[in-house]
Amino acid sequence: MKPPLLLIGQGSYEDNESVEFGRFVHRLRCRLDRSAAEVSGGYVSKARPRLRDSVASLVARGHHRMVALPLSLTGDLRADADTLAAMTREQERHPTLTCDYGRPLGSDPRILALLAERLADAAAEVASLRLVPAAA
Repeated sequence: MKPPLLLIGQGSYEDNESVEFGRFVHRLRCRLDRSAAEVSGGYVSKARPRLRDSVASLVARGHHRMVALPLSLTGDLRADADTLAAMTREQERHPTLTCDYGRPLGSDPRILALLAERLADAAAEVASLRLVPAAA
């Protein structure tokens, strides 16, 4: 069994950011052939899905090794420390769990292309809303 890709977000109090995170995880899951790797995601704090819930779900499905990737476009030291601390807690909760850590995404052209695609989709959604007449 190939290790799953666990995408890690910092968290936000904004519901729309949680929705976008979920969409991003879903789109990546759809783009990757399931035989390549399972994709899951969770937030370190403040939002759902929680990282601990995503990890518990993966472990319950038989995964004891995963690749953890922080969804950060910068090398924020505090965010990196928070992510490492959160994953350390998960390894304490699940003693058989091992993780390989990826570096923050940075400005990788593939990620920027995916973000550009999402922005284009959002712009199209906004444009279509403007075309709908308001109810009187």
